[in-house]
Amino acid sequence: MDFFYSLSYAIAAGLGAWEGGRLKQDGVWGLAPARSRYHIAAQVLVPVVVAGSLLLVVPAAVALAEFGVAPTVPSVLPVLAGILIVCAYAVIGFAVGSLAPRSIAAPLLTALVWYLVAWSVTYSDPAWPRYVFGQGQEVGYGQVLSPEALAIPVLFAGSVAGVVAVWWVRSGPPLVRTALRTAMAAGCAFAMTFCASTTNDWLTGTPSSYGTAAETCAGRQPRVCMARDGGAANRIGEVRRALVSSSAALRNAGVEVSMPARVRDALGQRGKSSTEKVWWLPLTKQAGKGGGGMPYVRYAVVLAAVEFPCRLPSSFGEAKTMDYIVNADAAKLWAAYVAGAQRPFLAWRKSQYIEIENADEVLAKVKERASAARELPPEEQSAWYDAERAKACRLASGTGAS
Repeated sequence: MDFFYSLSYAIAAGLGAWEGGRLKQDGVWGLAPARSRYHIAAQVLVPVVVAGSLLLVVPAAVALAEFGVAPTVPSVLPVLAGILIVCAYAVIGFAVGSLAPRSIAAPLLTALVWYLVAWSVTYSDPAWPRYVFGQGQEVGYGQVLSPEALAIPVLFAGSVAGVVAVWWVRSGPPLVRTALRTAMAAGCAFAMTFCASTTNDWLTGTPSSYGTAAETCAGRQPRVCMARDGGAANRIGEVRRALVSSSAALRNAGVEVSMPARVRDALGQRGKSSTEKVWWLPLTKQAGKGGGGMPYVRYAVVLAAVEFPCRLPSSFGEAKTMDYIVNADAAKLWAAYVAGAQRPFLAWRKSQYIEIENADEVLAKVKERASAARELPPEEQSAWYDAERAKACRLASGTGAS
């Protein structure tokens, strides 16, 4: 939607400038004042605002229809804020067109507004341009923008439009007009400064809340919940069977799996970590279009279930030595085989091994140890798994022999 926001603002500014220049060229302002200047301007700007607003409303409506989702108040608010900004740019364009030739003002203002708004998203230092122009408002599934994030772009553009509108009016005593223009200019400067200083601290993104999307749930012990409108909720039964079967297979093989009472979808969530009571897994991401399907759902169970008696390094760069990798990954690969998730595990690890000089050699050793373990009697495989994890912890801490 960011493209349509910048385009709608540019179109509104350009058409507003064209209409302002048309009234000036037709000599409307020199006629006897049967209506106020504001009334006349409002009438000619209605089609301009409608044209700019349609560029926001139509794409949003098409997206909702495509996914079969009904509009909600949080989903409509960004579009309404955009329409208010369209009104502001139409007013600004109208005032510019009243001063400059419309054949020059309209195309130049259209290009200028589009460039300022569209390219503001590339600014990182300072960060405020992307937010005050409304281009830092891209949200994910289940994410809702805060009132502050919606109000800042409206206030920024609206303050400029207010100053332009006051300076454009010619009626009233000169002293009153001067005082009003000065007050509006000061208020605009304060509002713009406030917007810039406030948003410049939004280094981690636009203020918003997560976890607002509706869920679809199925079963008990565990109760599995997926994002209702994420595109994969119709596979929730299949997903639940994959979760239950993979955890049962691991448990039967001797892996201590404490399946919580609830397994919830990580889509639309942020900062959620699995606990003893609930697992947060990428269910929709894996089961939906473009995902890996049920093998990747089972792989998510392996990642949640396989635990080590120590804290392993979170990255290769954090490790004191690389000796632990073979044992740790051999234990994980064995568990992945048990759960039927070896393909996604190997694909993920191959992408990680590019950071290691002897990646092919390490991967070959991992496969060799996991394959050898699978040849052992079932009761010995569990003991091997425990010993492999313990050895990995010793090597990671630098207290065990390689």
